[in-house]
Amino acid sequence: MAPKAIDVLLLMVTQPGVLFTKDAIFDALWPDVTVTDNALTQVISELRFALGDKPNAPVYIETVPRRGYRFVAPVDVVDPEPAGVATGAGVELPTPMAQAADLQSAIATALMAGLRVTITAASPHPAATRETASLEAYRLATDGRVKLETLEPNAIRSAVIDFTRAIALDPAYAPAHIGLAHAHFWLYQSTRVRSRPEKAELGAAIAHAERAVTLDPSLAEAHAALAFFLSITSRVEDALRHGRLAVSMEPGNWRHQFQLGIAAWGSERLQCLSMVMAQYPALTHAHFAAALVHIARGDLDAADALLAAGLEIQRKTPSDRLPGRGLHWLRGLIAFRRDQVEAARSHFDAELTTDGHDLFADEFAVDALTAHGFVRLASKAPTEAATFFERALQRVPDHARAWMGLGDARRRMGDDAGADDARKRGVQGQQDLVSYGRRAEAEMAGALAFFLDGDINDACAALTSFLGEAPPGMAASTLPVEPWLRPFMNDKRIAAVLKQLADRAR
Repeated sequence: MAPKAIDVLLLMVTQPGVLFTKDAIFDALWPDVTVTDNALTQVISELRFALGDKPNAPVYIETVPRRGYRFVAPVDVVDPEPAGVATGAGVELPTPMAQAADLQSAIATALMAGLRVTITAASPHPAATRETASLEAYRLATDGRVKLETLEPNAIRSAVIDFTRAIALDPAYAPAHIGLAHAHFWLYQSTRVRSRPEKAELGAAIAHAERAVTLDPSLAEAHAALAFFLSITSRVEDALRHGRLAVSMEPGNWRHQFQLGIAAWGSERLQCLSMVMAQYPALTHAHFAAALVHIARGDLDAADALLAAGLEIQRKTPSDRLPGRGLHWLRGLIAFRRDQVEAARSHFDAELTTDGHDLFADEFAVDALTAHGFVRLASKAPTEAATFFERALQRVPDHARAWMGLGDARRRMGDDAGADDARKRGVQGQQDLVSYGRRAEAEMAGALAFFLDGDINDACAALTSFLGEAPPGMAASTLPVEPWLRPFMNDKRIAAVLKQLADRAR
């Protein structure tokens, strides 16, 4: 929550049941400043969102039409005059801003959980987020953040320079470390489609986020960023801990909800991302990430509805800032799972027509091309399939699954030598995935190889073992709609694997 929202809440909970007129709130919290009624309305709206309150059935904040607001929930006041502190004349009581750091987490988390609020006397609390005294460092960090928003690789490389210069001017400037962490993370993400992604970029991202947390433990943005980065490592529990802490500090911040949502899985992910969709619907990647949970659960109707809603938002409000990759590709996979072949191809083509130069252009173009290839294989059109796999490999030369698909297409075409070569390169790509910490992708590539050989027992054994060992998360979440698995969907062994996957997504 914003500091002013905390001030308003603190003002009201210190006098529960008392009607605060708008003028009284303005006089108490905006002295000598002209503030519109709309500004206060926005603050009350943010408080209600954070508390899960409803204007028409208030549990915490009641609106008195044309007059003001009152806090209507029970409040326990504990130890209002701690030992050694007088409250007589000449002694200043703690101000709302002085208590905000201590009260923020308790108010946000306790009230959202429906608990009674306990207000204690002021105690030592972390300092507010440390700003920089260097105007140039501030300017560089601001410029860097704008460049990050483009999601364009060259702009992000320029942002790295900006944040690095800002930190050189002020090494303790935590927001600059967070910006640099994001820049390194996005550069890593731009390479994750490869079998050998830039691991050093991910390491740098985590290191700078951890530095920001050390510099300012009270900075929710630092915890949220660290959660986001750790979510793709084996440190899943650490990711969840930092993400939940960020949301408890600032529950109304959609960015924190999104980053925790990506780190989380199952119902927690869906809950976080539903808040993101309500606050910032233009971020249609939230629809994509939520749809993966439903796909893993086997609820294709719910997944398809989410993706369709995201695509409709894109149609009505196109954005070059938020290109929204992957929605057509995922809808195409669902369509093919339902035997809607032409609809599937149409969605894959639509994914390719949105091709651009952002960080994820190559990744989802390759996904669409390989999907086209496997659909052609299922339709017994190996020559057409080979063309699509070759196009994918032009984009990402070491893509393991594209090589394996190409090997199968060449085998069906009678090109045994070409098939063996492609298969070897696919196996090498799989080994690289393991070496570079991409075990989930490597396991999916290995399962694909087994299925292409018709070896269902080994494929299912490998997937069962992996899902049993993998930490909570989205590993193998697309299995129910993978086109190469479609011919085996009626097999009881596959059904057992898919049930195991669905159980992980609850």
